[in-house]
Amino acid sequence: QAEPTSSPENITFSSVKARSLTVSWDEVPPSEQNGPITGYLLYYTNKTFSDTINITGGENRSYTLTELRSYTNYTVTVSAYNDAGNGPSSDNQIQQTEQAEPGVVSNLMSSGTDVDQISITWNQ
Repeated sequence: QAEPTSSPENITFSSVKARSLTVSWDEVPPSEQNGPITGYLLYYTNKTFSDTINITGGENRSYTLTELRSYTNYTVTVSAYNDAGNGPSSDNQIQQTEQAEPGVVSNLMSSGTDVDQISITWNQ
């Protein structure tokens, strides 16, 4: 048995939110699996962070990434593996998360007695 000779196909994104997104893909073509697919490696990165998720089970072809940064581009690749080893990675796919809503303002304070100017401060 040899490792897969092709990567998963048709990487797509769904349920894209400010702090999460779901990645899905099609299986490696059967003629290039070289035995049962036993899992996938999902690699994702942005400018300051990268991680690899090991998704066990060849039938599991989607994963929801969480705790992401809002309004940030993420680059994702997926590779399949079998008992012989890892296959090649898919082409890079890029998805931007949504922009988060502004947080709640607290400790809103104003100061100044000038009729033409007021200073406002707050905490997030």
